[in-house]
Amino acid sequence: MPEFKVHELWPTAVYENNIDVKHEWLEKVKNFDYELMHTKNGLISVNRYILDEISDLKKEILNHCKKFTRLYMHTTDKVDFYLQNSWIVKHNKNHWGQIHHHANSLLSGVYYLKTPPNSGNINFHKNCLHMNMFPPSIRMEYDLINYYNVDQYSLRPKAGKILIFPAHLEHSIDINKSDNDRYSCAFNFYLKGRLGKQEYILEIK
Repeated sequence: MPEFKVHELWPTAVYENNIDVKHEWLEKVKNFDYELMHTKNGLISVNRYILDEISDLKKEILNHCKKFTRLYMHTTDKVDFYLQNSWIVKHNKNHWGQIHHHANSLLSGVYYLKTPPNSGNINFHKNCLHMNMFPPSIRMEYDLINYYNVDQYSLRPKAGKILIFPAHLEHSIDINKSDNDRYSCAFNFYLKGRLGKQEYILEIK
């Protein structure tokens, strides 16, 4: 046991859980209409509110958002998080995802429907303005990489895995080296309700 204590101040939380993939979800997803992303490195469903067509999956994702916000983050019951939009990303062989964040939302997430081996990890990137320890002007070297000093953290997708994270958290997707297509559902959340009190009340409808 270490002879000291470390207070982990202001960590960035990424929620991870599992929703078993139903065969009918995957078959429906395969038959949606897709178009090439403007970045030309993947396909995206034409419908940007795709979970309205898969209502039971939508209900599951809403439940996991509630677990994350209420049971882990302990957000007040004066506000509710609602699903803004959702879409399917189809990555064929050699498709990938550039570093990006999701604008005009508070929480974002992804649910994996089909993930062949070697179809690409999701990578979370520490923003250069997020100085948890040392400023970006110093390129510190470490003997051991851990949660506190890493600049990039990768997770291996698996069919059924759901991730929810702050929308401002930058992330990317590795190249799909598989010969098979990979399917994932991305989504965003915002909130409605009342925050603050007296002259600082903010009501979001």
